[in-house]
Amino acid sequence: MPRTQKNSSRKSRHNPKSNSVQCSLHKPIQKRHPQCTSKTGPQRSNQLSGAPGSYSAKCPICSKRFLTSFIEAHASHCSTPSASYVRNKKHSSALSTFLRPRYALTLPTSAQPSETGAPGFHVFRDIFIQQEEEILRAIEATAPAWVDFMFRQTKNYGPAYDLRRKRFLFGERAPKQNSMPPYAKDIVLPRLQLLTPILKDFNPNQLAVGLYKVPGESHILPHNDCENGEIGTAVVGVCLAAACTMTLILRSQYSGVGRDVKRDVHLPKGAVYIMSGDALRVWEHAIFPGKTEATRYSLTFRDVSPIDAASYGVVEKTPKGRFTQSLLT
Repeated sequence: MPRTQKNSSRKSRHNPKSNSVQCSLHKPIQKRHPQCTSKTGPQRSNQLSGAPGSYSAKCPICSKRFLTSFIEAHASHCSTPSASYVRNKKHSSALSTFLRPRYALTLPTSAQPSETGAPGFHVFRDIFIQQEEEILRAIEATAPAWVDFMFRQTKNYGPAYDLRRKRFLFGERAPKQNSMPPYAKDIVLPRLQLLTPILKDFNPNQLAVGLYKVPGESHILPHNDCENGEIGTAVVGVCLAAACTMTLILRSQYSGVGRDVKRDVHLPKGAVYIMSGDALRVWEHAIFPGKTEATRYSLTFRDVSPIDAASYGVVEKTPKGRFTQSLLT
């Protein structure tokens, strides 16, 4: 190719430092940014800075102005914990239908507790069906790494648990705590607080994430979470990825019938269970081998504090160290 033609072809290329497209046959054509009225290049639109404009609208909740293309998506969940995320991402109104189940704090119509036969144990079905995949991805992507723990794998956040002493560790000698993960604070906890008045002010400081990979072998031995009186009002669990059957056990010394009383409770995936009252402080619970249908994840939220039996209002214990039923309210 002759040198002159080669040079002319170069002139037709766009110069990224220039605000015009140079053509060998036409005059320079000024470029216009799609959201800008200036010929000098992209600028911040006054419609996003809060000034009134023909393409902006005011949010009825926060009174801030947004482009009409995403005002519906913003307003549908402006008051939720994820509102700042929504304002930054500026989703279009076409996505609002898909965003509401993800961020809006609404519960399914089936969010009614089911009877379990144990006072204080309640199951709410289908609470996290729509958010399940997002939560599972966040669990795998969030530190720390999985740790093998008694027939399952766990990730722990908040005060560590001493298995030998059966106590949560506090103070200077306690290991460094992992802070509560974002998915728990932004997605899970706000919905839990809507389930029942007992969880309205529920603010747990400890989260145990469990992974049960082998349905035939992974299990939880019978135990009581409140042996030493460190648990607050309730323990709340979330069942993800697969269903399981939890067995509730009332020992013979508490049952009044001279034998252990057992109740099997089916926990479908996406369900939430709440242990409070006698179910928390007297009954034991377990998941026996073969009672998990497939690989299953669990979230267990607790509000724990370093209190002893005296400050807890308990003056007598059974030989095993568990509070007697007569002293529990």
